[in-house]
Amino acid sequence: MANSTTAKFDRRKRQLHATSALAVAEPLPGGRVGHKGGAPVQVEPLAVRPRVAWRLLDCGNTHGYELINAGELESYLDGRSRRITMRSIKALIARRLADNPTTAEPTAPQPRRRGRPRKRGDTVLAP
Repeated sequence: MANSTTAKFDRRKRQLHATSALAVAEPLPGGRVGHKGGAPVQVEPLAVRPRVAWRLLDCGNTHGYELINAGELESYLDGRSRRITMRSIKALIARRLADNPTTAEPTAPQPRRRGRPRKRGDTVLAP
């Protein structure tokens, strides 16, 4: 009885892993992958939930939905569930890299500054 429960749990665990956002097939016990064996297959989804998209973009809910409202990210509703296309996430990152001058043209590294910054006496405070 305990053996069948463990088998059901293991099967359910593999199903949950396979349906996760950025799933990578892991070998099953015995060295096999999937039903007929073979090499591990990396699966990339076409669309992800907002929480996954925010994690990929390293932003929060407010900024993420601002990106959708500004037209920076493509999204659609699947019933009541919002999905954001991976194509639009990759395009946003590519646009930001192209617009960023530090990644477009490599420059010489700045010398390392040691210690506490000096106080500057030329700063004038308004009364």
